[in-house]
Amino acid sequence: VTLWTPSVKEPVVKISCHNSKVTALAVHGNYMVTAGAEAKWKVWDLRTYNMLHCYGRKYGHAVNSIDVSMTGMVAMSCGGFLDVFKDVFSTARPSKPYIKEQYRGLQIESLRFRPFEDVCCVGHSGGFSSLIVPGAGKANFDSFEANPFETKKQRQEREVQSLLDKLQPDSIMLDPDRIGEINQEVAKAYNQKGKEEEEKEAEEAKKATKKMRGKNKVGNRMKRKALKKGAEQRQKTKDRLAQGGGEDDGDDDDDEDDDDEDEDAAGEAAGEGTRLERQPAPPGVGAALSRFYGKRRRKT
Repeated sequence: VTLWTPSVKEPVVKISCHNSKVTALAVHGNYMVTAGAEAKWKVWDLRTYNMLHCYGRKYGHAVNSIDVSMTGMVAMSCGGFLDVFKDVFSTARPSKPYIKEQYRGLQIESLRFRPFEDVCCVGHSGGFSSLIVPGAGKANFDSFEANPFETKKQRQEREVQSLLDKLQPDSIMLDPDRIGEINQEVAKAYNQKGKEEEEKEAEEAKKATKKMRGKNKVGNRMKRKALKKGAEQRQKTKDRLAQGGGEDDGDDDDDEDDDDEDEDAAGEAAGEGTRLERQPAPPGVGAALSRFYGKRRRKT
């Protein structure tokens, strides 16, 4: 097992943990848990690089997955068996597991603890399963250290703050000699750009005209024709009323003469010896209503 740091190109620590290849590894704070192909798994102290505990063969299979919860519980899988150990880092070597679970006829591929929850997720050859492990998650969490409900903006701020913590103060300090100065070229370009945008907007506003959509539709055309015809009729009526009643009387007389001629022609054609008599209009009746009193009735 090799340990690295970001500022060094070569590994800073090399530890020979097992006689065979390493099959699983997990780190929790100052402690590390490793598993090898010889069916053993060990607990190491990263402060002294010494081994604390060593667990030998138990199920006849090598440990293929290891995970450590937030409270320090170690979960390991061997074939179809899952064991959870408690207080591995704080006390002496535990004599028996805290929780044991067997998945009959299945092969466990991987397992992980859910942060801040008492749940262990297990992936096996038959799909996915979950196991409740009391005390695996932290009941009271520090939101400044690790907030499970942080928003996107809080996560971005945390990342920026963590990067600033890694930089030297001299590299992020402002130069007091340059504070208050203005780059005249940048300011001039900014003002010129703003002026061009204003001119462009003013030109577009000037060109924009109010257009009536659907102006040549059939319904609109018929509506305009009807309005025009009505206006013409109203104008003709106004002109006729403005000319006075004399012409109206003349028109009424012509109409009456036509009616008389039609009635006489009809009587002669029928061969009846009847005579039509006309009733005079009563006094006070206007020229517009005189036509109704000019009708002739048959007299037998």
